[in-house]
Amino acid sequence: MVAIGGPDDRLDYIVYGVAGASRLSDGRLVVASQRASQIKYFSASGEHLLTVGRQGRGPGEFEAILGAFRLPGDSLLVASRAPGLTWLAPDGSFARSLSVGIWGIGRHPCRISESSFQSLGDGRLVTTFDENPGAPGCSAASEGPYRLTTLVELQDHQLERFETLAIVPGTERNGRYYRAFGTQALVAAGGGRVFVGDSGADSVAVFDEGSQRFTWRVPFASRP
Repeated sequence: MVAIGGPDDRLDYIVYGVAGASRLSDGRLVVASQRASQIKYFSASGEHLLTVGRQGRGPGEFEAILGAFRLPGDSLLVASRAPGLTWLAPDGSFARSLSVGIWGIGRHPCRISESSFQSLGDGRLVTTFDENPGAPGCSAASEGPYRLTTLVELQDHQLERFETLAIVPGTERNGRYYRAFGTQALVAAGGGRVFVGDSGADSVAVFDEGSQRFTWRVPFASRP
């Protein structure tokens, strides 16, 4: 076990709000510090090696890191509110960035994707997009209780190929406002599979490597 941070108050070892952590093939550890807008590299034994990034919107800068994902070859993909997506080379140097924002990544203008990037572990990413009614050019928000729809999408790490896995009932709202403790879609990824569930149901849809769907029953009663 390697401990980073905690009682160690040296600046290089302080991590403000962990937004993701990965182990590279050579044993190095990479930790995303959301509040500091930094990516920190550590040796396999926990020794600080390198800090990348700072608060800002320029090349190699981040505003509110949402996640950091290891890609094939030990490069890193960092998702943030701005500039959007940033690729770091295996040595931590800046490679390129793509200004996509959180609003539908430019392809779904009436959907919002915030804090919803997940990695399958092989470089592919899973992103969820919720409807955004009331936004300019989009449908108006409904009156009374209803559920948004959630789009679950699979992407390659270069954002060049996209595949829709599912469109499912999403977050519950009442008019313009989210319903407290309301039902919502639940999406998780890992081990080459994507798991799509519902907080009010007793089953989970599973998408395997070939995007073939089957369903697992879970041992709890559905919500009334």
